Amino acid sequence: TLSFEASYSNKNHTQLLISRITLLEQNDRLEEAQALIKDNLHNPDLLLFALNQSKKKNNVVRMKYLADIGLNANFSNAIHRQIADIRLAIATEEADTPLQTTLARQLLLQTFDVDYFHTFKTAHSGDWTKAFTNLVEDAEKLPFSVGRRDFVATLYQEEGKHGELMNYIRRLKSLDMLEKFDQFLLNYFRSEVFELYRTLIEDYITHHLGRVASKRVKQKLHHLHKIGGAALAEELVKKMRTE
Repeated sequence: TLSFEASYSNKNHTQLLISRITLLEQNDRLEEAQALIKDNLHNPDLLLFALNQSKKKNNVVRMKYLADIGLNANFSNAIHRQIADIRLAIATEEADTPLQTTLARQLLLQTFDVDYFHTFKTAHSGDWTKAFTNLVEDAEKLPFSVGRRDFVATLYQEEGKHGELMNYIRRLKSLDMLEKFDQFLLNYFRSEVFELYRTLIEDYITHHLGRVASKRVKQKLHHLHKIGGAALAEELVKKMRTE
């Protein structure tokens, strides 16, 4: 048997285990099936299979047991997220707010999915201002990516922190991010938004040449027309023509 199984890839080996477990269960050999599962919980795919089987049977106690094993195992981020989602759903159903808070925050920083932010905020108790500040700080410590950059801005937007969002965009000097969030800021910082557009577009023109750069500038000028900045757009066009 061992030599036969050794010829399988990990995926095929998992399928073989699942087939054996299913066959044992169909023949009412439940103890053997559970023993086989228990001996192979280090296998992430088998653990997910066991979790889903427990979910179908509405066996919450076993789901919690399996999920907790998975959360403490050295599985990939993708597997960990699936398990954490299952455990979070149980914690929500049971109103286990401390665990909800912990898991929602972890998943939020892994996925940047704002739905987890809402769960985190709803479940949190205590000083929310401090919790939010710590969340933003932890998000900014993550490796840079466009997703992470926009995620921090979205957090400010969700909290209605207009000044912090404006300062964040100023600090990052991102035209794309300014365009993405300008509708949220125009009612509060109209002149500042347009002045930042002027600064960032002029800086972009200074440091970028060619057809791609020209196309991007035209797109930004067109956007300025759409948001009520036609005068600024025309001023920038005139300046480009004279330089």
